[in-house]
Amino acid sequence: MDPELKTILESIQTELKSVKENQETFAKEVNHRFDTVDGRLNGIDGRIDGIDGRLDGIDGRLDGMDGRLDEIKVQLDRIEAESNEDVVALLESINGKIETLATKEDVEYLAARTGRNELEIDRLKRAISG
Repeated sequence: MDPELKTILESIQTELKSVKENQETFAKEVNHRFDTVDGRLNGIDGRIDGIDGRLDGIDGRLDGMDGRLDEIKVQLDRIEAESNEDVVALLESINGKIETLATKEDVEYLAARTGRNELEIDRLKRAISG
């Protein structure tokens, strides 16, 4: 083989080895970066799973609160219905007591008294204006 050709081939071979080494170094660096990114993503996945678990716990507590609020609403509705019945009963009791206290004679007495008072007021008005 020609010595000049041999030198050229050896030079090409050396260059190819250099390119191959650079490619391997680059591939190792890319793999290392991918591994680092993969590790970070796994960490993020773990955090998201933790957050998801806490949100499930919060959902459970909110469901429990909804149930308790429904129970409170039922109790308040019952109390409201009972208190309305109590007010109606109290008003009926008062009405009954008024009817028993106000006799026909009492009403006639008050009407006569009111009539006399109106008569006196009219006399005083006429005396002042006249």
